[in-house]
Amino acid sequence: MATKLVSTGITFPDTTTQTTAITDSGFFRIAVFTSSGTWTIPAGVSKCKVTVTGAGGSGAANVTGAAGGGAGGTAIKYVTLSGSTATITIGTGGTAVSSGSGNAGGNSSFVNSTTTVTGSGGGAGIEGGSQNGGSASGGDLNIVGGDSHGGSAWFDAPGSTGRIGTNGGSSFWGGGGLGGSSSYANGPFAGRAYGSGGGGQAGNSSSGAGAGGVILIEY
Repeated sequence: MATKLVSTGITFPDTTTQTTAITDSGFFRIAVFTSSGTWTIPAGVSKCKVTVTGAGGSGAANVTGAAGGGAGGTAIKYVTLSGSTATITIGTGGTAVSSGSGNAGGNSSFVNSTTTVTGSGGGAGIEGGSQNGGSASGGDLNIVGGDSHGGSAWFDAPGSTGRIGTNGGSSFWGGGGLGGSSSYANGPFAGRAYGSGGGGQAGNSSSGAGAGGVILIEY
């Protein structure tokens, strides 16, 4: 809740302008965290809306049908605040690999007193199949992160046949990184939006890293 003083436009003989206190039910400010830390609750703020997204996993590399990483899950909650601070943990995106399975993304969380809101990290890219997105918990709405794309391990191009990696999973915020093939230098790419998965790489180069998590606080 926020209180504003709004002029009524009424002027009294002593030239004083009357003001009226109006209590609004909406949120007027945001705080965005992309690294772990502490949120100091502003004076007079008793409620907030938090959106917590875990980090994306990285893709697999140098394997047949290299899957991209899964996206982090997202939890959204209206929180009645207690005390003066909240602890912010931001998940780190899965690091790229040069061979084998990728790395899972880290969990993100918002903790205030007895309230914990968590977006879990996306799964690591694997060989020959899709990878699951992360779960979420503690929210009024809990959204599972997008799975990485599955698909054929082979593709036909003019005059050649080769292996192709698959795209990373999409998060609440947007799409994952593009997969890379063994025949074309078209990837792989890291996750493109907060919490999205990195692309898989079927050829002899590193996979795409997962994108880090994020926490948005509206108050």
